[in-house]
Amino acid sequence: MKLNSDATTSVSSGPMRYRFPSFAAAYCGSVAVILVLVAWSVVDESFSNVLMAVCLKFRLEQVLISWGITTWQFHGWQDLGPRFVLFGILLLLGVGLNAVVAYRIFFGDRESRSLRSLLLGVALCGAWLSLPLSYKEIAEAGHRWRVQRILPYLAKDAAMLKAEWPQPSQLGEPAGSPTTVIYLPFSGIFVARSPDAPNFLSKSSACYPYSFSKQTGAWIWKTDDGGLRFSTLDHEIAVEHHPHGGTPKSFNQTYGSMDASGKRTDTDYEYALVKYEELEPGWFFVWYSCRFAQ
Repeated sequence: MKLNSDATTSVSSGPMRYRFPSFAAAYCGSVAVILVLVAWSVVDESFSNVLMAVCLKFRLEQVLISWGITTWQFHGWQDLGPRFVLFGILLLLGVGLNAVVAYRIFFGDRESRSLRSLLLGVALCGAWLSLPLSYKEIAEAGHRWRVQRILPYLAKDAAMLKAEWPQPSQLGEPAGSPTTVIYLPFSGIFVARSPDAPNFLSKSSACYPYSFSKQTGAWIWKTDDGGLRFSTLDHEIAVEHHPHGGTPKSFNQTYGSMDASGKRTDTDYEYALVKYEELEPGWFFVWYSCRFAQ
């Protein structure tokens, strides 16, 4: 007795035999994986953090540098666990579907071994290779799109900061007094921590871990022309508001930290302006290059 079926598997009196998906099914599935990866990288800030973690895990720092990522912060399983799983599934699915496409081109039926299928396979290979080669441009486009979506919320935070900029605690004044802390509806709680940097605010520890949906980073500056600079999750990219006709400029910043003995250590950084573009009147999307100040 023998039963044949046109489904993915066929059953006979002997061992069960499995059939590969058709060339068309595997090809469409591979294209769908590419589209999902591109869409994910555009709409979700966490995609870049997943890539960073994977590259650091496998010692591929040069890949990050080729994408223009020279500084990074590692986010582990606690923050990105489900995204790591999704990334792994998509990669395995892509590898498997591409292997089926190659198998069908060289060992499939007559239609799959046609010149048209070979050309389609070459195009698919090119599409996959273009993902890492064009990731920097895709990431910038996605970052720009996400920032444009949050501008109305940042504008409300900017209005609050212009009306009342927190002042750092003075000698003898208790830290955390109402004058040193401000709650911004979108960006969160920020604190003026040092009298030596009155135009610099840092995010309160109560706001950690970061929310990948908000895009805002850990720092806010008041610029020399009376504008505001909001850092993003990538601290070399900022959103700036210059309401009086100013434009972004290079700047220096000192960050302090405490060692195990409680001694304060200050490190100077130079943020060199790379480029900027105006998203709306007075609002700029800005790229900096950060390095230790000489």
